[in-house]
Amino acid sequence: ATPSDDPRLVLARARFLLCNTSLLPAYHALSCNSECLSVFCSTGHFFTLQVSSIINTNNIIQASGPVITGGIVATTTTIAIPAAGISAAGVTTAAASLIVAQPWILPVLTIKGVAALVPYQMLKRWKHKWRIIETELNRAFWEQCDSTIIEELCLEKVQACYTEDHYDQLRQDEDETDNDTALYFN
Repeated sequence: ATPSDDPRLVLARARFLLCNTSLLPAYHALSCNSECLSVFCSTGHFFTLQVSSIINTNNIIQASGPVITGGIVATTTTIAIPAAGISAAGVTTAAASLIVAQPWILPVLTIKGVAALVPYQMLKRWKHKWRIIETELNRAFWEQCDSTIIEELCLEKVQACYTEDHYDQLRQDEDETDNDTALYFN
């Protein structure tokens, strides 16, 4: 999970989107919906978690289960088929794998396997599209962003690096250095 950015930055992105609707792609229920805008405002990334997770889950289920099971059953199951010719022992059947006896099963399994790849390819295209939209929106946002927000956020990041604990650590390091220097020169 991606953590949400500072609330000031989230609000700035929301205002940016409201003022720059021409930069938004056309609505699409699966690839460009309100969740994409919400995620962009809160994190700066453009995508939809719901659709991504649904497609990934369905793709795994569709591709692995029926195709693998069908392939195993078709190649390991043997059935009795009429034998060619007349046998002296009176045996008129022979054993063959299901795939040999029923060759139509192979195209069905192949189609099922290929069909399972369609959602994956859709998601792959959408991820590429999302990266392009995200890059364009972020570029435009930072070009138009109020400099005071940038300065405040940067200043807070710098100040967070220099907490009282940080100063205590610097003082302790300085004391150790002084002790080492005193031992060296004495």
